[in-house]
Amino acid sequence: MKRRKMLKILRLTPAFVGLSCGKDFPDAPTIVTGEVIDEAGAPVSGVLFILLGTKNSGLGSVSIFKETDESGINGKFHIEKVIPNDSKTTELLPADNEFYTFGLTHNIFLKKGDQYIILGNSIPIVPDKYGMTLIYRFKVVKK
Repeated sequence: MKRRKMLKILRLTPAFVGLSCGKDFPDAPTIVTGEVIDEAGAPVSGVLFILLGTKNSGLGSVSIFKETDESGINGKFHIEKVIPNDSKTTELLPADNEFYTFGLTHNIFLKKGDQYIILGNSIPIVPDKYGMTLIYRFKVVKK
């Protein structure tokens, strides 16, 4: 009798595990927007931002989406993406281009509260924020 119950449980376990692992993210796009200024508070154009998503693949992860935008003459940027359900991580990062090489020619700071702190890496976007509008303010300083 115990053996039958155990076999029944074992047959149900894989189906249950498969259903419990998935997460449905919102169908609404995650909107990442913001502005970039210089030391004097003037808008900065030409700063490249990347919204990057990865998923699990074997022992590592692979990129599954990459959305980009550059700050315009008003210093503003705007990226929208519906985050796929198989996303492992999503992050926003300023990227080097022909105008800016962060850490070498320029530093980039992220506004936190009423002060700017140097941005060392990317900004993680957590699943609780998917489907929302996220606003960031940056300052670019020439070295």
